[in-house]
Amino acid sequence: MATSVVEIGNRALARIGIDQLIESLDDPNNRARQVRLAYEPCRDEVLEDFAFNFAQSVVALAPVPDCVVPGWGYCYRYPAHCAKVHAITDEGGVRMARPHWPRADIWDYGRFLPGRAEFRVMADPVNEGARLLVTDTPNAWAWYTAKITDPAQFTALFRSALAWRMAMDLALALRADSNLFERAQQQYYLIGSKAEAHSLNEQRPDRMPQSAAIAARY
Repeated sequence: MATSVVEIGNRALARIGIDQLIESLDDPNNRARQVRLAYEPCRDEVLEDFAFNFAQSVVALAPVPDCVVPGWGYCYRYPAHCAKVHAITDEGGVRMARPHWPRADIWDYGRFLPGRAEFRVMADPVNEGARLLVTDTPNAWAWYTAKITDPAQFTALFRSALAWRMAMDLALALRADSNLFERAQQQYYLIGSKAEAHSLNEQRPDRMPQSAAIAARY
């Protein structure tokens, strides 16, 4: 069965001890109204707080014509549907760049570096409400967390983290209980940390190579 906003909301209600659940976000009661108010801001906050793999994406950035920001070489539009930018890179990506040497046991450590560039997020001085990414990288790409809105795409750990984050707001709005809020907050960060560890286990980063001199010792 596909996950729904109502299901996540009811999970959050149950976590603060409310057993009168809702059937719809439009139910004529304060529980549904508070779930409706909390859901989208909490969803976006969880996406910003933790790097869930299901929401990771990459895009070639669109240059902003005639944009000049002192101290930076290039201006790009902030990606649409982006919750948080993690890295700016060129077409080589964020993986480590391996040099092309005729001998596999010779490495140029000066070139064996992560492909992440310095960048900054700032407001667009011309278009109010828009944001820019400034960097010194031409033809830049962004690695970012996408603002996923379809609950059917959420992982189990994300749903749990989101329910705990909503429980924080609902504990104050419906129960006015700071102890419930603090418990929900502790569980939120606990589940978020678990989710990040799970995401790290779903990848295998490149390993730094050994130089010929070090390898000869063994």
